[in-house]
Amino acid sequence: MVKRTSPSYTDDQVKEAILKLLYEKWKNPTAMDSAKPKINEIKRALKKIGIERAQVIRNLQYLIDTGWVKEIVKTSTFRTGSRLVNAESTSYMIGSQGIEYFEGRSIFEKKEGTAGIRIENVSGVVTIGDHNIIRQEFVPLFKLLDDFDNRIRMTDQLTDDQKLDYSSDVKTIQTQLSKPNPDRDIIGKAWGALKGIATFGSLATVAEKVKTGIEQAIGSLPPPS
Repeated sequence: MVKRTSPSYTDDQVKEAILKLLYEKWKNPTAMDSAKPKINEIKRALKKIGIERAQVIRNLQYLIDTGWVKEIVKTSTFRTGSRLVNAESTSYMIGSQGIEYFEGRSIFEKKEGTAGIRIENVSGVVTIGDHNIIRQEFVPLFKLLDDFDNRIRMTDQLTDDQKLDYSSDVKTIQTQLSKPNPDRDIIGKAWGALKGIATFGSLATVAEKVKTGIEQAIGSLPPPS
């Protein structure tokens, strides 16, 4: 008899599975607390697809530490005999950063950075997120770069220093897209620095889409100097 083996998941895949589970709970609630499952419910759901509890715990903790998931601790008091006893229960809910991972940025984010600029008088531009004024034709690429940046920050295949470097390169490209005349050389140099992570697991597919999006937006990228 052939022994069945469980599928093997990388930590990045486990993080994404946790986020997807919590996102679906948030997107389709059946009751007030249904979007906030407890750890045992999360572990049971992911065990069905072959993810071990140790992987769930360490990757859930990572998502909490980095703000993708919110840990909600509720304290209740009950009486046992003549004593009052406090009990805590912990549940988990996807955070705004996790929601953006699936849906992109919301138009309801703060936009203080555009104060003083009458956006309705600027032809062909829209505002995205906190203070990003983007030409209409660059909006899909800008959102794609957001997704790329989110995946860079969430992966465990890079050090924190590498994440900061690569995230800065993404922001450089987005900054150029906010200008009336993006500098192709600056974008080319930033993309040249990002090419090094194009083969990192889940980053590879998004990186290819980003490259295509850049070339569709500004033409062929200049060769790195």
